[in-house]
Amino acid sequence: MSTFDPATDHGSGRTLSLSGSLALLIGAGFNIALWRFPQVARDLGATWRDTLFVGSMLLCVWGVRQVVLELRGGSSGRTTASKRPRAALPRQGMIYLLILVVLFVGSIVGRSNMLMLVFAVMVGPFIVNGWVTFMMLQRIHIDRRLPERSMAGEPISVELALLNKRRLLSSWLSRVTDLIVSGSERVAGSVMFARVPPGESRSTEYQLRPMRRGRYVLGPVSVSTRFPFGLVARRVSYGERSELLVYPRLGHLTSRWRHEERMAAELVPQREMSQGVFDDEFHGLREFRWGDNPRAIHWQTSARRNEIMVREFYQSRDQNLIVLLDLSATAKLDQQSAEQVEMALSFAATVCVEHMRQSRDAKLHIAAGGAEFTSWEGQARPSNIESMLDTLAVIEPGSGVSLSRLAEFAGLKRTPTTRVLLLTTRLEAAQRGRGSNGFDNELTAAGLGNELQVVDIGGSLDKFIQFD
Repeated sequence: MSTFDPATDHGSGRTLSLSGSLALLIGAGFNIALWRFPQVARDLGATWRDTLFVGSMLLCVWGVRQVVLELRGGSSGRTTASKRPRAALPRQGMIYLLILVVLFVGSIVGRSNMLMLVFAVMVGPFIVNGWVTFMMLQRIHIDRRLPERSMAGEPISVELALLNKRRLLSSWLSRVTDLIVSGSERVAGSVMFARVPPGESRSTEYQLRPMRRGRYVLGPVSVSTRFPFGLVARRVSYGERSELLVYPRLGHLTSRWRHEERMAAELVPQREMSQGVFDDEFHGLREFRWGDNPRAIHWQTSARRNEIMVREFYQSRDQNLIVLLDLSATAKLDQQSAEQVEMALSFAATVCVEHMRQSRDAKLHIAAGGAEFTSWEGQARPSNIESMLDTLAVIEPGSGVSLSRLAEFAGLKRTPTTRVLLLTTRLEAAQRGRGSNGFDNELTAAGLGNELQVVDIGGSLDKFIQFD
């Protein structure tokens, strides 16, 4: 198992374009030949000499362009999907090619057959390495397996399988790099396959630990090799992509929050009891048991079944909950503001999950105002937790939604037994509490009274939530 650490793993290092390097060397070689052998250049004639000079200069310009593009692409971490193998020169190959250039130029300038012989001997491994790396990347396939959902801060395993479809040639020392993109952040996971026999498949995995919620896109995935001499590197990219949805991190609500939650719940009117002192809602009919209240006997059903049947009730103290997330922010968040938003979403997710686990017939409504308006509503039951977390995972802060939109949503969904929780990034709204500001007027117009509970995202939420 390989664990990727972006701070220490640098992939295969910076490389040069092989085609660009060769074009640059060939163009420079022609120019050196024209300068070193003026008699031969004069014998060619003015037309051929000028054509050869212009062509060599064009080769040099194109070679420089290819080298620069390869360096920019390698330094920025960009990976484009292309099943056509691309050749590049690693550092060892650059030094080896530089030695070849020195030998070639020395043999030409000094007219030394021995240097030319050494040059010819050293060119062989370079060419063989280029051909072998080309064959290593033919008829292979990469498969990726990972869970569809995860939670921020929890490590997951991403499995990569390499299938060698060739019948005779094994794949040796193949490095597989998987690009991981989330917003503007780009990292890469990397594994190494020592050998994959012909017609067989090998799999290994690396660990990914996403620290922020959101949607992660994995891919494209690239396969590179330098086998056998490490002088020439080739890479082929596959465009297969996978998505990973990362939920906000869940924690544990503190006793202080539960105290404030109980105080807020006391401000919400309770349901009036409909049957007896302890009975709230009708549940069903059952046989009479010793000690049952005679007033609960259902006489029509008892006469029809010829046995005493009583009405059964259960207590219902569950309250509906509306969670409003006011994530108003500028387009570019600083580090502290981004952490506050993530903490607020983790707190909201924890509150909603506990409400759904502990409630039975209550409803949950969520509205978020950030880059765009997002809402979710459903029954507060454990089966709806995944759907609710899917919504919270992709919410982005911004200034595209006004506070009045959230107040309007709360006014439409509110019932007499509904508790409203507001999490806001606007410090003045939290500091003034229920003072005279525009948002209070909007909430009052929507029919929300003292049951509104305001939590300041800009302050510390550590007093309300703790993480393992």
